[in-house]
Amino acid sequence: MLAVAISLTAGCAVAASRDIHYGPPGAWVIPFPLPTAAEAPEGAPVRVIDSDSQIRVGDGGSEMYVTYRLKILKPEGLSAGNIVATWSPSSDDITIHGLKIIRAGQVTDVLAKTRFQIIQREDNLDAAMLDGGLTATLQVPGLQVGDELEFAATVRRRDPIFGEKAGGFMQLPVAGMPGAFRARLVWPDSVPLHWRATPDLGAVSALDRDGKQELVYELRDPKAAVPTDGAPARLNVRRRFVYSGFESWKDVSNRVFPLFDKASQLTPNSPVRLEAAKIAATAKDPQERAEAALKLVQDRIRYVYVGLDGRNYRPADADETWSRRFGDCKAKSVLLMALLRELGVEAEPVLVNSQGGDGADQLLPTPTAFDHVVVRTHFGGKAWLLDGTRLGDGRLETLSPPVYRWVLPLRPGPADLEPIKPEPLLRPLESTVLEVDASAGFDKPAKVKVEQVIRGDGVAVMRSSLAGLSAEDAEHMLKRYWSREASWVEPDSVAWRYDDYENLIVLTMTGVGQPDWSGDDQDDRSLEIYSAGFNPPNKLHRPKEQDQTAPWVTGFPEFKRWTTLITLPPATAKWRWAYFSDPVHERLGGSSYWREASLKDGVVRTTMSRRVFAPEISAADAAALNDRLPHFNNKMSTVYQAKAEPKADPDLNGKTKPAQDPVTLTEAANRLYRKGQFSAAALTYDKALAVDSTSLTATIGKAESLDSIGDREGGLHVIDAAIKVDHDPNLALVRASILSQAGRIQEAMATLDALSASHHDNVALLRQVAGEAVYAGADAHAVATLDAVVAMAPTDGDLHRQRALILDEVGRLDDALAELNEANRLEPENGLTLAHRAKLLERLGRQRDAQADIDEAWRIDPSDGGIRSHKAQMLIHAGHAEEAWALLDAWAAHDQSGRSLNGRCWVRGLNDVKLPEAEADCAEAVARGPVVASYWDSYALIALRSGRLKDALDRYNRALALDPRQAASLYGRAVVRSRMGDKSASQADFAAAKAIDVAAGLELGAAGLTP
Repeated sequence: MLAVAISLTAGCAVAASRDIHYGPPGAWVIPFPLPTAAEAPEGAPVRVIDSDSQIRVGDGGSEMYVTYRLKILKPEGLSAGNIVATWSPSSDDITIHGLKIIRAGQVTDVLAKTRFQIIQREDNLDAAMLDGGLTATLQVPGLQVGDELEFAATVRRRDPIFGEKAGGFMQLPVAGMPGAFRARLVWPDSVPLHWRATPDLGAVSALDRDGKQELVYELRDPKAAVPTDGAPARLNVRRRFVYSGFESWKDVSNRVFPLFDKASQLTPNSPVRLEAAKIAATAKDPQERAEAALKLVQDRIRYVYVGLDGRNYRPADADETWSRRFGDCKAKSVLLMALLRELGVEAEPVLVNSQGGDGADQLLPTPTAFDHVVVRTHFGGKAWLLDGTRLGDGRLETLSPPVYRWVLPLRPGPADLEPIKPEPLLRPLESTVLEVDASAGFDKPAKVKVEQVIRGDGVAVMRSSLAGLSAEDAEHMLKRYWSREASWVEPDSVAWRYDDYENLIVLTMTGVGQPDWSGDDQDDRSLEIYSAGFNPPNKLHRPKEQDQTAPWVTGFPEFKRWTTLITLPPATAKWRWAYFSDPVHERLGGSSYWREASLKDGVVRTTMSRRVFAPEISAADAAALNDRLPHFNNKMSTVYQAKAEPKADPDLNGKTKPAQDPVTLTEAANRLYRKGQFSAAALTYDKALAVDSTSLTATIGKAESLDSIGDREGGLHVIDAAIKVDHDPNLALVRASILSQAGRIQEAMATLDALSASHHDNVALLRQVAGEAVYAGADAHAVATLDAVVAMAPTDGDLHRQRALILDEVGRLDDALAELNEANRLEPENGLTLAHRAKLLERLGRQRDAQADIDEAWRIDPSDGGIRSHKAQMLIHAGHAEEAWALLDAWAAHDQSGRSLNGRCWVRGLNDVKLPEAEADCAEAVARGPVVASYWDSYALIALRSGRLKDALDRYNRALALDPRQAASLYGRAVVRSRMGDKSASQADFAAAKAIDVAAGLELGAAGLTP
């Protein structure tokens, strides 16, 4: 048992040895500290009488002297008689000074008759580590309870790489225990050595004695060092001395760099050059080359740590590693550097700490701060750390975020520690979509479908495990897994797949289960929605004797998302469906809690996530978390039946007679407007205004109704009259919109300019102004407006997304992509951002990236019609038509609106399949939503595909009457007019479509429909 731990990394000028030497300690060693009289705790197996560690650093090397004396108190303590000494024969030699038993004052010299046995030790073979260490063991004969055991030894160490630059630490015990403990460090004045003690050791100073410096610290019957609960590792280092002969981190870097630089040089006929040439022939983009090189090193060179013959820091040559097909982190990094150099990709090795290295900046410069090396390169203005010892890192964008807090680049010139800024994840490590079809009724089993996506470092292990099983065994294992994850579901079918492009695993399950409905036929039914409520975070509290000002570590970079879709039993005359699920958008204690919910077309959807965005939080943040806990929203989400609203009484003519209060009248007018009954809507808005002439909603509704029936002057008159008495900016926005649709663009822009000038600091309003400017065709004005707005609210993801859409419309695709990337960084749970980016990436030819984005958008909100349609279309492009139609059919089966029918109609029309069914879908969609311009646009596409040009023209005209600036309809009409022979009108429509949106018609063009 060693009560004091010692670590050394350097020294020189002493001979290493594979043998054990026996003899007295060096003259520089001082005697034991005096023992203490304290008793051992009751039941303790041993009592440490004293423990002493002494280190001497000099021109001739470094020596570590260790001695201890124990008393055996219980039978369990007899294991202390198993003496083990380890050393590296390439750099160390060991001398045993004594091993004694003291019994009743009588001393027995164990070494007089017994010697240590030397064995080759490779304790870490299971972890693929070969370090060449030796172990000497001795079982002390005759040891009994009540005996005292005394042991002393010295290890001398030298290092061929760092020479005289010694470095290491001395650790005194942090647990409370009786006994005397000492740490001593000695070095001559001629050897420059820096040292530092942890603050809990108080004021420590070295003594200058006879041309040498001496640092001595003694603990007697120490109490336990008090750790700080939840604090970062750097703040919980106790009772430690560190020392180093290095002057700076540059000194460390410059000494290690030549080793890596030399090892990465390839011979003229190196086979590694041929591998680089193969990569260069298939990948022209530098980033793709780097990814291919990383994959080659990870896949074709197995990991084995090699610490033999002083190679702790000396890497094997790249050619040697390639030849033997195995290597440690140094060898793999050297090989990767050689490949990247051949491929023209700039890169450098960097030292890191695999455990994070928190607090490395507070250490003295020493190589012991690091235990790993990776290769750093730069692409897209970002640094990437490539680790050849990992598996499955196919693309840089899918790399797990590094755990390292600091890196030390290895280079010949200036070098220093560099911090790694921790970046939170943009994709969840685990994402689950649960779909429950309970439409058959409360007493019938529900159909259940689950998809779970798993990312991160565990993917490679999980993939290997599943792939190694037979199909039958894999099925059994997955069914057991799902029985644990969703115990209320009986799995019918299970499957898994690996996505090598995204480096993720998808687990799926279908089955049946009985939802746990509350209530009965007489009372309302309710159901707690699965995975739709947060557990509150734990209170962050420390005992009063601990440092209350220290920060707290978090679970960074955790990120999980849960999405639940429940298709409900049909509503009845008595009951309608409602839900409780408050939106949550809260940042608390370094985590963001996010939840959204919706209920539409008989489907309730909840999506929630917890994302840890900071590796640690301050004490003030922790206090704020504790204060917020009583108000934290930990309520489960619930869907329930509510009493159906009574129908309004009919009037004498049998028509619905709304109540006469302005709110009810306005709502009735809104319903008429949505049904396309614009004249009736205008009359009902009039009735609302007759009761309340100040109603802004009714005023705007009447103006828009008049505009929709072609009476734009009437609509403008209503707005202008209202503006004279009410300066609400929304009135001016509607005025600009009507003017734009009337073609009076200059007047519309004048209205918008006036709004911008008078509300220059109103972010919400200026956002709407930018939108109206786009509609009016004033793209430059819109971009300038949003530039100003984004500058005022740079962390608003919606603004960046809106700016991206405008940049997209004017053809600035790279800028648009950058804005969408920023929007995604700010709000990674916004499915609209991902859906828009998917469309843009598809146009840029990045099909796989687009597919990944649309898949993720669907996982956030599977109920979004636009996302479903786009996902289906991309599945068809990828050759998965059957899956695409199943997705659309499942949506249409329960959707009561026209969205699903329009989506399926559009996808069928684009792909020119099942046109009669598409015609029926679109006809039903426009029947349900006659004022939705996009429905008429899809309806026109089917007529165009069917060769019925007159019907197509009529339907495009209907769409454009509803929305004169719908660029897709203008493009479609251009195609129809071209085929009808009206080239002039076709060219005019084509030009108008492109003026509104440069991307207009891309989908139709890709489907072979061009003017």
